[in-house]
Amino acid sequence: MATGLPPFRGESSAVIFKAILDETPTPATRLNPGLPLELERIIDKGLEKDRDLRYQGAAEMRSDLQRLKRDSESHRLSAVSAAPARRWPWIAGAALVLAAAAGAFFSFFIGTRRNSRKKTPSFWQISQTLPEILFLRARCVRASQRS
Repeated sequence: MATGLPPFRGESSAVIFKAILDETPTPATRLNPGLPLELERIIDKGLEKDRDLRYQGAAEMRSDLQRLKRDSESHRLSAVSAAPARRWPWIAGAALVLAAAAGAFFSFFIGTRRNSRKKTPSFWQISQTLPEILFLRARCVRASQRS
């Protein structure tokens, strides 16, 4: 992972799921100030909540990461040591895995929520039928008391 921490944390999976859906992650450069701003942009795009603004496929993210690597290698010729160059594949790989996992999770979780909403009656539907059920039950009780 590029920052050493997961983008969303919580005490239970429900808290983590809520954070994924509702909260914005802490910027990667705040957690690891040594990250290039372009890598932070790539990570943020991978964690984007809006499906249309997120990467549409792994190939799109891969091309952005390759472009970042190419640009950083051309700037590195000046005065950067070789040690960060060895870390680059790990950072890029972690960002790719993180974004792919977030995208897969969002598509699965949101699809599951949409399907479950169609099957479960709403509060409004239940509140409309409950008086009818209670009325019919009272009518049956009265009928059984008469006989």
